[in-house]
Amino acid sequence: MVKFDEIVLRERERKLSISRVPKEVKERFIKLAEDEFTDDYGLTLKFVLEQALEYQKVKKFIFDNILEKISQTEQMNSNEKEVQHG
Repeated sequence: MVKFDEIVLRERERKLSISRVPKEVKERFIKLAEDEFTDDYGLTLKFVLEQALEYQKVKKFIFDNILEKISQTEQMNSNEKEVQHG
C-alpha cells in the first residue's frame, strides 16, 4: 500500500517551476498547450524540447553539408587554376 507522504513526494518530483520567462514566450507556450495538448504543460514542454533537439541535429547536418560543398567547390576551382597555369 502506498503511503500518503510517498504520494506527496512523487508529486513534488513532477513539478517544474521556471522563472524569468519572457511574457510573449509564456503566452505562446500556453496557447500551444491549449491548442495542441489540451492544456497539458508537461506534454507541451516535451514536444518543444524534442522539436528543439531535432532542429539542432537538422541544422548541423545542413551546415555540415554546405561547408562540405563549399570545400569541394574551392578544391575544384583550385585544381582548374593549376591545370590552366600548369
